[in-house]
Amino acid sequence: MHYIITTTADDPHVGTPAMERVTVTRTAVATLDEARDVVTGIVEEREPFSHKVQETAGSNLSAMRESGGTVGPLPDGTVIEVRRVRWSAIADELPEYMPLFADGGYNKAILAAFNGAHA
Repeated sequence: MHYIITTTADDPHVGTPAMERVTVTRTAVATLDEARDVVTGIVEEREPFSHKVQETAGSNLSAMRESGGTVGPLPDGTVIEVRRVRWSAIADELPEYMPLFADGGYNKAILAAFNGAHA
């Protein structure tokens, strides 16, 4: 199970809020638990003093199925989508070819390359 977490928010350069959404971050992880940890960090970063928002997000994460799900919109309009994908969907977005590693490091290399390209 592999996941891409995409965070979107209103574009601050557009005159009217919610006219256009932009991708703020994209992160790839190997497990649903890792996805939950990433989403928790995003919520805590965007809403650090709102325990109610963090509790609601935590409830959404607890209920999230293997297929993924959505958290938000947060009060600032941020939406976090967790989407289950195949390795090929992650590898296809890499800036260059990733060779296979005999020691099983291929999966870690793909995730590191994806996250480096989307940092």
